[in-house]
Parts: sequence; C-alpha cells; structure tokens
Amino acid sequence: MFEVAWCVMLYTTVLALEFSPVVLEHYKLRRTLKVIKAITVPLVILGVILSTLHQSSLGSLFLIIPGRMHPLWYSNIIPFLFIISCVAAGLAMTIIESFLSSRAFGREVELPLLSELSRVIVVVLALYFTVRVQDLMSRDALKYVFMPTYQSGMFLVEILLGVLLPFFLLLSRKIRSSKTGLFYSAVLVLLGFVAHRMNTAITSMEHWPERVYIPSVQELCVTLGLVAFGFTAFAFVARYFNVFGEAPHEVKQARDEEPAALAQASFE
Repeated sequence: MFEVAWCVMLYTTVLALEFSPVVLEHYKLRRTLKVIKAITVPLVILGVILSTLHQSSLGSLFLIIPGRMHPLWYSNIIPFLFIISCVAAGLAMTIIESFLSSRAFGREVELPLLSELSRVIVVVLALYFTVRVQDLMSRDALKYVFMPTYQSGMFLVEILLGVLLPFFLLLSRKIRSSKTGLFYSAVLVLLGFVAHRMNTAITSMEHWPERVYIPSVQELCVTLGLVAFGFTAFAFVARYFNVFGEAPHEVKQARDEEPAALAQASFE
C-alpha cells in the first residue's frame, strides 16, 4: 500500500504537469510553458511507468491471501492480468469520454481516430483472454468454470460480456465505423474491467465464512461526491480553457468570415 500510495501521488503530479500547458497558455506564461514542453516526453514515459507500477501493485495485494480467494481469480500472474485489463479499459474510457464530451460541448466526434483505438482494444482483449485461459489450464482451475456455482456464473458474465462480446463486435469494421456500435462496445469493455476488479476483490472471497463487507452510506456519499467533483471540474476546464483546440469546422468558419470582416472594417 505504501508503494501504491506513492505511485498514485506521483502519477497525479505527472498528469497535472502534462495538463499544465492548457492553463499556462490561457494565462500567457510563456517561459514556464517552454520548460514544460521541453520535458513532455520524459513526463509521458514517467506517467506510463508509474501507472504500470500502481496497477501491478494493486494486483500484488491479492497474492498474500491464496487460501481465501476462489481458484478462478487467484493466480501468481494477477499483477500482469491487472496491467492488461487496465490497458483495454483505458482505451475504452478514451472512446467513452470522447463521445460524452462531444455531446456535452457540441463538438464533432473524431471517429477515424477512435476507430483505430478500437482496433488496439481488439488485440489487447485477445491477449487478455488467451493469458487468462492459459493460466486457468496451467493451474487446473478451468474445471471450476463449468461447475454450477455462483462464482462460475460471475466469471462467465465477466468473460462473455466484458471480453468476448466486445472483442467480436469490434472485429467488425461496420461496428468500428458506427458511433453507436463503437460507444456501446467500449462500454462493454469498461464493464468487463469493473467486473474483473469486483470479482477479484469481492466475489472470489464470498465463500469465506466471515461477515460480508457492505459499503456504508458515508462511503457511498464520499465516492459519489468525488465523481461529481471530477465531472464538474472537467466541465469547467473544458468550457473556459482551450482543452480541445479549434475544431476544423471552427477554423474554416473563421477563415470564411475573415474577408467579410476586413471588407466591413474598410467600409467603416
């Protein structure tokens, strides 16, 4: 947990520095902006390393309780599975965020770029599924998938709806080229990621004869409050800072209006 805490704090700092050019450009702090742009590449590399470390560390926490977790989820490669799944979830979240922000701020969706991202998701999901099945076979745990238990049911929901279904959907060029198909496929990938984390942390240990943990009302309120604060902060920054840059149609419109504006100024 000490390592996770440090990774999260440092990663948050790196993200703030990566985002700082938007603020620096708004307030015309050119000297500081020049310094930040000079270290952009090292910041990106550091951000990737830190995110990989804290995701694998979160998975490593479960390695200390092999006797309490169900065989469908306990594995020596949990850290590696956490890393692969978070890559797919990160790409899917980029697609979802792009669609939601385009709808909220009236901007055009960059469908060709998001379609290319979805092709990467297909590769990551294929890798994740292959590693997961191979791991179950190597531990002789594949038999638990076909047992009529609550755990096997949750495992099948996680894999079928969160991995295989979006994998086959995104294999289709028609789905990847469709705004609706691309959005809902990304939602399935994200739900599969959440299901994997919930199953690992909760479902895999529900057979243990101790009191089941249920979040309190205060914990739920704090979580919802943090999520609401995040949405509000993003909306404020996107509305008052140049986060997206000029959209192509805005540039074209400005160029079309410029001669008319000059003619009017000359006439006046």
